Amino acid sequence: MTRCSIERSVVGPQAILYSIVVVAGLLALTATPAPLLAQCPDGTPPPCAGLAPRTAAGPPASSIAVLYFETRDTADTYLADGLTEEIATSLGRVARLHIKSPSAVRRAQRQAAGNLRAIGRMLNVFWVVEGSVRRGAGRMRVSVRLVNAANETATWSDAFSRPASDVLGLEEDIARQVATNVAGVLAPAERTRLARRPTQNAEAYDHFLRGNFFLAQRAARAAARAIEEYGAAIRLDPAFSAPLARSSLTYSLTLDWGWPHPGVPDDTIVARASAAASSALRLDSLSADAWMAEAFAKSHSHARTYEGVIEAMERAVALDSQNAEAWHQYGWFLYVLGRHAEALGAFQRALGIEPGRAITCEHIARVLGTQRRYAEARPWIDSAIALDPAQSFYYRQRSSLRLAIGDTTGARRDAEATAGLGADVPFWGVAALARITLVPGDTAAAREIEARLLATIPDPRHLSLPASFIIASVLAAAGARDAAISYLERAEPGPALAVALADRDFDSLRSEARFQRVVEQSRPPR
Repeated sequence: MTRCSIERSVVGPQAILYSIVVVAGLLALTATPAPLLAQCPDGTPPPCAGLAPRTAAGPPASSIAVLYFETRDTADTYLADGLTEEIATSLGRVARLHIKSPSAVRRAQRQAAGNLRAIGRMLNVFWVVEGSVRRGAGRMRVSVRLVNAANETATWSDAFSRPASDVLGLEEDIARQVATNVAGVLAPAERTRLARRPTQNAEAYDHFLRGNFFLAQRAARAAARAIEEYGAAIRLDPAFSAPLARSSLTYSLTLDWGWPHPGVPDDTIVARASAAASSALRLDSLSADAWMAEAFAKSHSHARTYEGVIEAMERAVALDSQNAEAWHQYGWFLYVLGRHAEALGAFQRALGIEPGRAITCEHIARVLGTQRRYAEARPWIDSAIALDPAQSFYYRQRSSLRLAIGDTTGARRDAEATAGLGADVPFWGVAALARITLVPGDTAAAREIEARLLATIPDPRHLSLPASFIIASVLAAAGARDAAISYLERAEPGPALAVALADRDFDSLRSEARFQRVVEQSRPPR
């Protein structure tokens, strides 16, 4: 199973409009299952064309999108990205302002390629902030403009020249200027919130921004670099809670994604994730990020029961109710615990805040697929791929879905796409292609595939849950029942395994007593 915290994807305007319309169709979701939109109103598959959100009154006058700043030097990309995201975060502390999330902005910015009017329409914002960063000789120069998106007229612009170490002061000045030009005179409390600094240590903050940059890449090597950068930030300022929360999250994602961590046992990774999350909460109990990190850590430290996971996520969404990522992750944990209707409702909230979230569309497809509602799942996974065609595991998901409904040709195409896009992680490509070509009853071929899959894993003695699940599904599909169940018995029992056991590939094992024992051991608590 996979989870995703920060997206960097390509999105089209029609896809964004489709997600907005889909959210409207989901509003009826509460605590009981309800039918979801299975196709566009004109009968075509998503992303839907020719649909526009009902925004006759136009975007709110206080709505702002902070575009990702430009830089000529790739070595400064982390700084430009960090400035963008932290300025947006600071502006979000002013309740009168409506700030678009950085991930939504990035998708629109990539699609519109500098067309501010198009970006404004796609994000439904009145203002856009754009800027550029240059650094050299110990100083940085940042140029910023506040632009009316409708007519591309700059209302305010300025150029800042500061010591390279004054990133925090620069962020504060830019956020204050933007807020004042949009909202007018700021109240003392608003000025105080804008002046809030997460650390006074400039070097620690620089390492934090670098860590965020690497974490966003969602790759094994980048995750290792992120942990190094967060660790450096914590050593420089032990009272800096943000890198503790992010390092905890990175440790948890290492286990979720099955990223290699040679020489470090899984239980050590779990202990590090738990310790970092606890430390972050001790320093800042009002941090939604820290509570999310706590939820992820508990999903591993209490893998059999998920004790405390939902409570931690409820704190996260209560502290930051406009955080699409928090609602998305809340939905994921509800799904793992078998609370499907509530999970769909949480995903609905995430899409309502941030239309066009490909990973959320994919997760809706997962829930519906688990319920064997394949026809309804199909448009959601199609939309995820339309929104972000570079994610290999979306194609793997659709390949499995197509196989379930008998579309072998389409399943093979998606399996080939999985292999092509996931060349740096060959396991998933081998598994997807193998599942298409496998002939039921050919246990010899299944054993050969098993060996090939194990050869792609750095340490086959310590399989992640996703790896155990995939290998078991291949063996089960071929009829090698005992071997398949052996892999499932090696996996950590708990709700995450229970979700995997619901897969149709294991239908042939359901009468086996050993399989039923694994099911009972993994059944989510009620």
